[in-house]
Amino acid sequence: MRTQVASQIRGELDAQASARERRLDKQRDDVARQQRQLSKEQESVVEQVRSQVEPRKADMLTEAKKRAERAVAVEIAD
Repeated sequence: MRTQVASQIRGELDAQASARERRLDKQRDDVARQQRQLSKEQESVVEQVRSQVEPRKADMLTEAKKRAERAVAVEIAD
């Protein structure tokens, strides 16, 4: 009788452990999927920022060169 009860309890505990392990595996898969999604979204945001910054950067460099040329021209004229 004792062996039978112990065997039954062991079986129940094994079943519970297996269920927990399946839940953990699913949670790990969900977390990995979310990380991949976040990574894709981050790449998208970085690309959007880059596409907006690059033209402005070029415009700012052009404007800075013009200002420098004017400043040099004023100094030469003086």
